Amino acid sequence: MPDGRYQFAVSVVFTDGSRDAALIDVMVAKIESRPGIQVPEPLPAVEYPHRLYGSFSTLYRYNDDQDQDDGEARLRTGLDYQDENNTVRGVFQAIQDYDGSSATFNGTQVMAERRWLTGKAKGVFRDNLGNFRDPMQLFSDFKTERNKLGFTVDQGYDRLSGTAVFFSSEGDVDSQEQGAAARLSYGEERSWLVGTSFTYRRAVDEYFSDERQGSHAAAADLQYWFSESFSIAAEAVTTDDEVLGSDQGYVLKGEYDLGAIRFSAGYTNLGENFKADFADPLHNVDRDAQGFDAGIDYFMSQPVWVFSNLSATLRFFNLTRHSDDSTVREIDGSLRLGVGSADTLFLSIYNREDEFGTNTNCMGSLIHRWDDSWSTMLQANYTDTDTSDSLRFMLTTSYTRAEVIGRLSVEWTRRTIDYSRFSPYDQGYIRFDLSDDLWHFQLQTKYSRNGEESGMNVFSRLDYKPEFLHRYQALAYISLGNRSSIETEAQCEIGFEVQF
Repeated sequence: MPDGRYQFAVSVVFTDGSRDAALIDVMVAKIESRPGIQVPEPLPAVEYPHRLYGSFSTLYRYNDDQDQDDGEARLRTGLDYQDENNTVRGVFQAIQDYDGSSATFNGTQVMAERRWLTGKAKGVFRDNLGNFRDPMQLFSDFKTERNKLGFTVDQGYDRLSGTAVFFSSEGDVDSQEQGAAARLSYGEERSWLVGTSFTYRRAVDEYFSDERQGSHAAAADLQYWFSESFSIAAEAVTTDDEVLGSDQGYVLKGEYDLGAIRFSAGYTNLGENFKADFADPLHNVDRDAQGFDAGIDYFMSQPVWVFSNLSATLRFFNLTRHSDDSTVREIDGSLRLGVGSADTLFLSIYNREDEFGTNTNCMGSLIHRWDDSWSTMLQANYTDTDTSDSLRFMLTTSYTRAEVIGRLSVEWTRRTIDYSRFSPYDQGYIRFDLSDDLWHFQLQTKYSRNGEESGMNVFSRLDYKPEFLHRYQALAYISLGNRSSIETEAQCEIGFEVQF
């Protein structure tokens, strides 16, 4: 038979009548009779459902100017396992300072999930629980470094589906917090859905007293698709808090999706005493507001003239506070434009106005690819608030060929803060990086000046990262100087890490 890879199905019948079967990969290749035998192409590596990885690192730092030394040891190890019905992910991290202080375990987290035909169960420690799919996102969870334990169950039956969430957390903020949420919905996507949700939370009050206070929210929602392109969603919520009392809120949203372009708009009304602790109706606005929000997304499906790609997004809302008729307004937009095959332009703008003041951020970057190896990026960023502003320019040229990567960056920043004796603050630096598969060298020269002092800082670092036994890597480095100081300091840092 011709050279190549073949797969054979082997079936076995045992003497007791039982059967078994297996698939076997076989590689057929002709070996020519000549010096230097031609090695057949190897079979693909066996893929295991689990993966074990991690690293151990340590560093020692000595500063001659301050006549002090310190250091730390860090252990990080993880295990991933996934098959058709199960997923397990665990990470353990411990950081120990050489000064004898207590070790920290902030990077540790665990997640285990079991799936079946119509549902799943998931348990977490410092990981995401997930969130509801109701219009107001009545339960919006986030990853946290707090000591959070949680459990969630999703189960479906025909058009009926339900979700239940339980968690308990402990930390520096809202310590000893417990919560639960449940949602039941009936219908199907792209047609219609009705649902009801409930959330409950109990925690210490905002002044960190020993008194624990509770609140809960209940909601009903409807989502209806008039066509493949047009849909609406509505939700009404009632809340009850032991401090604020009871109140109501509702939201109405519509979406029109044409593929390349999508429009969305909505109206939200949250009572002055509305308090749904886990809800995320609008960005940082969770009560005492009413008004409109809208968005538009566009993606160019094929090149037009010299433009190779074009995508744009725009989001905004304009709300009014019930309590004092003040305005909360936000706009967030971005544009990415490709010109030919060599240039990419990205622009973004963010502006927010609320009772805390006005915040504006503008950013633009232009990337030009000279050839397959050379590229240049020019970036500018401007931020302005009622009490500060900053302006930053950066020019970076990169070179990449085979395993060699080089980069030269020039940056200038000016920051002004009202009523600060360190304002204005100016900083300019030049940084050079050069690396290959084994070595990485960086050299940085920085000039800083604030309202009281100025200085020149030089910092350098050399890394060596070999691979051994086909699956391990070692990293050894030495650095001279203190990257964060204003003037150059006589500091030396040595570190070592093993990765697997």
